[in-house]
Amino acid sequence: WCVLITFFIFIKERAQSEGWNKANKLEGRSTSNGLIGVQVDGKRGVILELNCETDFVAKNSKFMSLLNEVVAHNLKAAKKLRSSEDQAGIHMKKLDKQMIGEIDAKDGKTLADLVALNIGLIGENITPGKAEHFEATSPDIYLIGYTHPPGGLHQGPLFYGRYGVMMVIEKKTDSKLFSGQSLDSIGRQLCQHVVGMNPSSVGDLSNPDSWPAIKDEEKEDSSSSEEDRQASEADFMGTTETEMIHQPFLLDTDRLVRDVLLEAGLDIKYFARYEVGH
Repeated sequence: WCVLITFFIFIKERAQSEGWNKANKLEGRSTSNGLIGVQVDGKRGVILELNCETDFVAKNSKFMSLLNEVVAHNLKAAKKLRSSEDQAGIHMKKLDKQMIGEIDAKDGKTLADLVALNIGLIGENITPGKAEHFEATSPDIYLIGYTHPPGGLHQGPLFYGRYGVMMVIEKKTDSKLFSGQSLDSIGRQLCQHVVGMNPSSVGDLSNPDSWPAIKDEEKEDSSSSEEDRQASEADFMGTTETEMIHQPFLLDTDRLVRDVLLEAGLDIKYFARYEVGH
């Protein structure tokens, strides 16, 4: 048995060494394809980008398995999360490629070692892009994850796609969700909106004074110059196009997102939108 164990250790170390050799040779080759992985485990969550060279490899089961493992180790790291980016009720941390690579994997290896090993097995350059870790510390704060197109492993809670969203939602004490809908279902609809409309920020739901004035054609001051009217309209449209709560809701464009949130008793505290290669 000792000989057998020694042999397996030798094979494993050799595979790791060959993986690093392959990784060093392929370093610098473009990795514009890949997948976004999203996973929520109770009050903790991770959104992460893992890149590869071709769409063919991105659909490969080995690559998906690697994504699953990388996200799982990030989720473990999120359990130790404390960050300068803490907000009321939520801890958050952004990670770059190097920070992801330094996370502990198993057998004394790091995620950089794990990725290198898989480069040797798959034969393409693979790089972590970026990631964000979340830990909700308030009972009123919930994490909602979503990917598009929707995809998931047959076993396990990981979801993946070319787009991914992690949303931090606060449920008010007097919240009255829509009939027949759960917080998860409404949250996923709001995540779909983020994927489709690509807002740059949430906006301040608690401060109506900060909301853009809705343009009223009938009450428009006829004495205003055409230049002033065009500038006012441009300011209004610019805000509604960038702040999420002032955008027409993607699934019901007769209502603004803020109307949906106020009616449901919800508030979006933060969202992260990831797109492969961006």
